[in-house]
Amino acid sequence: MPKKVSKRSKASQSVDSVFKIFCEGEKTEPLYIRGYINHFHSEKRRIILVEDTNKNTPKQLVEEAILSKRQGNNNDIIWVVFDREAEAKYSHTLHQQARRKADANGIQIAFSNVCFEYWILLHFEFTTICFGSYDELKRNSKLTENLRHIGINNYDKASPLLFEKI
Repeated sequence: MPKKVSKRSKASQSVDSVFKIFCEGEKTEPLYIRGYINHFHSEKRRIILVEDTNKNTPKQLVEEAILSKRQGNNNDIIWVVFDREAEAKYSHTLHQQARRKADANGIQIAFSNVCFEYWILLHFEFTTICFGSYDELKRNSKLTENLRHIGINNYDKASPLLFEKI
């Protein structure tokens, strides 16, 4: 005889929250974050998602995240990850608009100032040097040299092994 399920037990079942991450970059950030998830949280790969998106401005990423939040579970946790970039590329106003929109919609922001490679550089050495762009960081830091020491001779933003090597 089948077990009778009460209405109360059905109503108390909940859907797990999903942790969604939207990245500005199509390669470096998603590959690094996926590597981190696979290494430290492989059992949660189904609930920690790095979403594929072709949006690449802070404001577009926030708008994409808001749309996802509206279509998903109210308990989902949503982050956008982008480079702060120099004023010449994205104005302070654009970043402020993205921040206000994110705050108003419960979206979290993580940004690297000036680029994600700065984060990678910090894996090897402490520095407070300010760089205006990725090109300036690559030219004026020991990033390339440090990467060579761990077997990355030609840094490629699309390397799926970046997290594992670092």
